Amino acid sequence: MGLSVTERGFLDKMIDKEIAQIPSHVRRCRDPQTKAKFQLKEPDDFVFGIAFGSIMSDFTTYHSMIYNRSLTQEEMEEAVSVINKRMVEIRNAIFNCG
Repeated sequence: MGLSVTERGFLDKMIDKEIAQIPSHVRRCRDPQTKAKFQLKEPDDFVFGIAFGSIMSDFTTYHSMIYNRSLTQEEMEEAVSVINKRMVEIRNAIFNCG
């Protein structure tokens, strides 16, 4: 069945929201105390994981609340595909933080 136009739009809004939050994630993860506490060798990769995980978590929660069921495998794959198409934007937001 796949995602509806409304669901895809909501997913894009979630991605936009997460991209806007990346500078604060980067500041926290690059902080020497945070790096030491979490033993981060590559804070920017950690931020990317935070962003991806947050988007997927928010979307699966939204979907579950609206449809009272989990995403199907096809819906999950489509959601990941939408995120993958915007990975460059997410990475650029991280790298643009300096």
